[in-house]
Amino acid sequence: MLPVEVTDLLGRQFQAISHHQLRERLPDPLERAEVRRRLDLRPITSRVLGQPVHDPGPGRRLVTEVLDAGPQGWLWSKTAASWFGFGRWRLTPIHVGRPRSTSRPPGRAQLHQLRHVDPRDVTEHQGIPIARPELVLRWLAGALTHRWPTRPDIAHDRLAKTVDHAWREGLVDGRYLHELAERTGGRGRSGIVLLREVLATRPPDHLPAGSGTEERFERVLPARLRDQLRRQVSVHDHAPIGVVDYEARPWPLVVEINGEQWHTAFADRLADDQRYERLIALGYSVLVLWQYDVWHDVEVVRSVVEHLLAHPDPVPTLHRPTPAPWDL
Repeated sequence: MLPVEVTDLLGRQFQAISHHQLRERLPDPLERAEVRRRLDLRPITSRVLGQPVHDPGPGRRLVTEVLDAGPQGWLWSKTAASWFGFGRWRLTPIHVGRPRSTSRPPGRAQLHQLRHVDPRDVTEHQGIPIARPELVLRWLAGALTHRWPTRPDIAHDRLAKTVDHAWREGLVDGRYLHELAERTGGRGRSGIVLLREVLATRPPDHLPAGSGTEERFERVLPARLRDQLRRQVSVHDHAPIGVVDYEARPWPLVVEINGEQWHTAFADRLADDQRYERLIALGYSVLVLWQYDVWHDVEVVRSVVEHLLAHPDPVPTLHRPTPAPWDL
């Protein structure tokens, strides 16, 4: 039988494996030669072997460059940001990081030999060793600071949006991100001021808005209204109802912001109606706003929210202040 530790690794790494990884798992050179023959492992570079694939895709090229940089290589810089989906960065040219050493390994990637990288700062994402998202955000803060030296407002806005996206997708650990900002915040470290400004309003237990539309909803509300809402609140009766977009602090009011794409099919409408009935049975009034309203009827959104926060319903009520898409 073929060694599972080798076949599993090939499956994760886009059918590529380094000589170092193969030697670690198969110390016997005769066994390695037999496995190479049976798996049809062919040289991709002097350090990396791979099985022939019809359409290798970007993952194969990325993992090849990482493995070619040596046992401690990982995706870094713009390539890492792109692989995590942070903004409009490109995968190529490929950037690879590794601890600083006296020798530079061969390879086609742009190699960054870095000091003071903790082993905890490296992880794996979609089968490829990569700097942790928190460390990539730390790099991004420096990149944006250099790109917009005279427009710190633009740099702040772009970093804040990326941090919120990463947080919302569950890619970052808030406590780790704050700890990293302190650990790498020495004098003269590029971007640390920008990162700390963004984190000042995002404590370690921060809960970001659930979508870009919800971020828009919060921006169009005055602070005196926004401060009365808690985002992403879990609600349940005898069983979990789910996470509501917003819960009002002064009285039992839930605000749900529905996107047309996910809430207009018959099955979705039925599920939403059942959800609203359960919330009303618990004593909540429910305000349903639509994505279109938040982007195009800002005054309506503001006035409805302000009125409901100032005038609690005597009995739980379902509010639909604007027509649903199927009523238009």
